[in-house]
Amino acid sequence: MVSAIHEEINRALADCHMRTGKKATQIYLGRTQMYRLMKLAAENNYITNAETAKRDGENRPEVMGLPVYEVNDDDHCVAA
Repeated sequence: MVSAIHEEINRALADCHMRTGKKATQIYLGRTQMYRLMKLAAENNYITNAETAKRDGENRPEVMGLPVYEVNDDDHCVAA
């Protein structure tokens, strides 16, 4: 089963590829999407605690091998 956040990220990746002709190298999520991604990761035991997981350096979240960055917006999902 694919989660809603993964479907949203897949749409952003496809949109990036259609716009630029290149594969995305980074994903930018708003606070809402990042929360949903961290919650999903915690529920599936990928991380121990979604609230305290560090999001920098070696601990930066990844989706399909791409680093995920949180932007200062509530609702945002863009691949670049």
